[in-house]
Amino acid sequence: MTRKRAANEGTIFQRKSDGRWVGTLRHGTHPVTGKRIRETVYGGTQAEVRGLLESLKANRSQVRRSMLSNDTLSDDLTRWIDTFVRPNRAASTLSE
Repeated sequence: MTRKRAANEGTIFQRKSDGRWVGTLRHGTHPVTGKRIRETVYGGTQAEVRGLLESLKANRSQVRRSMLSNDTLSDDLTRWIDTFVRPNRAASTLSE
């Protein structure tokens, strides 16, 4: 009998169609749209997928630590505009 997964451990299953192993990890929800943010990894073995999920979790903890830096509000807003607003809006939206 398999053990029950712990919280934030991710999901691992084998697809019946081709036998590949699939792992998914939920990262929370998008702050604007509210959609769930998930990452999916694929591998030939269950152990390989488990290792890939572990590396995703480690990467996520590094990102969270960088978000807790001492940046000012101005730095955060500039980064937000460059990352989310500028690529998706007309140039007139950003005119000052």
